[in-house]
Amino acid sequence: VKPLCGDIIVQNDLELLGLQATLYLDADAANDYNISIAGDWRSRGTFLCQEGEVIFNGGGSQQILRDDGGTEEFYDFTVEPGSYLTINHNIIVGDTLVMNGGNINIGTNILTLGRSAAEKGILVRNSGTIIGKFRRWINSPDDNGMNLLFPVGTNSYYRPLSVNFSNISNSGTLQSEFVAADPGNNGLPLEEEGLTIMNAFTEGYWPLSAGNGFAFSGGYDIDLVANGFTSFPVDTSTRIIVRTDSSANWQLAGNHVNAVDTLIQRNNITTNVYQYGIGSTAKCSVSLSNCPANILQDNDPGDCGAIVSWIPPTPDGTCSGVTMTSTHDPGDYFPFGTTTVTYYVYDAWGSEDSCKFDVTVNDAEDPTILCPADKTEYVNGNCKFILPDYTGEAATGDNCGIVTVTQSPIPSTVITGHGTVQTVTLTADDGNGNIAQCTFDVTLNDNIQPVVACKDI
Repeated sequence: VKPLCGDIIVQNDLELLGLQATLYLDADAANDYNISIAGDWRSRGTFLCQEGEVIFNGGGSQQILRDDGGTEEFYDFTVEPGSYLTINHNIIVGDTLVMNGGNINIGTNILTLGRSAAEKGILVRNSGTIIGKFRRWINSPDDNGMNLLFPVGTNSYYRPLSVNFSNISNSGTLQSEFVAADPGNNGLPLEEEGLTIMNAFTEGYWPLSAGNGFAFSGGYDIDLVANGFTSFPVDTSTRIIVRTDSSANWQLAGNHVNAVDTLIQRNNITTNVYQYGIGSTAKCSVSLSNCPANILQDNDPGDCGAIVSWIPPTPDGTCSGVTMTSTHDPGDYFPFGTTTVTYYVYDAWGSEDSCKFDVTVNDAEDPTILCPADKTEYVNGNCKFILPDYTGEAATGDNCGIVTVTQSPIPSTVITGHGTVQTVTLTADDGNGNIAQCTFDVTLNDNIQPVVACKDI
């Protein structure tokens, strides 16, 4: 056992070359001496940290190395600005972890803050990032309503996770890290409040796991900082999405809180702690495609209209509850003239679209007309006859209603001569470009006796 006799400053490396059970470096329980180190910490022995502080202040790359895979424990552990710590084994910081700058790269190992729920440790983070897994002890009820920070991220970006439980029912540990890998889109799209969550940001995700009996009831709030997330736009609608593990589908839990810059938030999550990702959103939309062109159709025989059919447009939408309605349906009866058909589509979130086309039914059917029988008319004393208006004597019909009848020669035309035969043509016009004609003959007779005057001779 090598007890310290005072605070020491190591300008370069510190090496404990003995085995874990044969060499002890003791910070001295009576005095809790401190160690400042500018180089690497290399150990096979056991460091009895007592309540002393180890300060890494080399201002550059430093390592904490063990070649036996054991766990090393510190009491107070401080990383000063500019130092970049690489650690190849599990470490425990029993009391206070101070991050004044620089990063701590724990690799595939775990950095644990605290020894138990009763000695949960203190995190003081002014700057710097933990790259890898960070575990911290949580105390019930002391940590109820507290923002529990996990200062994780990558070499380039600080991407912390912070969680706040309203009711921690049992003490234990929580562990998180930032995994810089594309989390995939299983289970997407999702929808919420009129928005579609189409994609998970590809920069990475945050697993959060509970251990050592940790339990909670009620809900919790979670904050994620998406520094350097550029695969999709980040705005107030950007969502936190959750899943139970890397192979599970993304889902929604709790309530969305509008993002503030790169701070993405979700409140009142219940039941589980999850893996957390960030989802990009787009406003729910609906559309109609293949809207029919205007339809032009002749009337059905004998009818002033037609049965008209078409293929309806195709509704589509990015969210659920897409419903299409219309003012008319294929196979409906349409009267003569032009009728506008409108299709509407909408979803459960109020998105809507519409399209229109006109159905025009032409009157392509001629009217009917039946002329009066041939007539014999009589000339006047001047051997003349004035044609009357015969239009009223015609029998007419039309599929679309009233027709107009005209006569040729027109009424009041004067014809003369006994035995003259005048053909009269009556024309029925339905006003829609359709006509029908019939004819009859008017024969003139002279039924006036001649006058003779005799004179005596």
